[in-house]
Amino acid sequence: LARDASRLLQKLTSDERKSIINKMATNLITYSKDILQANKLDLDEASKGGSSRLPSVPISILPA
Repeated sequence: LARDASRLLQKLTSDERKSIINKMATNLITYSKDILQANKLDLDEASKGGSSRLPSVPISILPA
């Protein structure tokens, strides 16, 4: 998946890549509260041993 995405990104112009990165950054800022809330729920569920969809070592995301 990452390799395929990398190949697609290589085909884009510098301006197109820049636009995508800026949109991603904007979305991370816009949805940071939702992302942090979902991460907390995942960590809480993982600490109870209740999720098989999470990695064996969950990643904690802290607000800046």
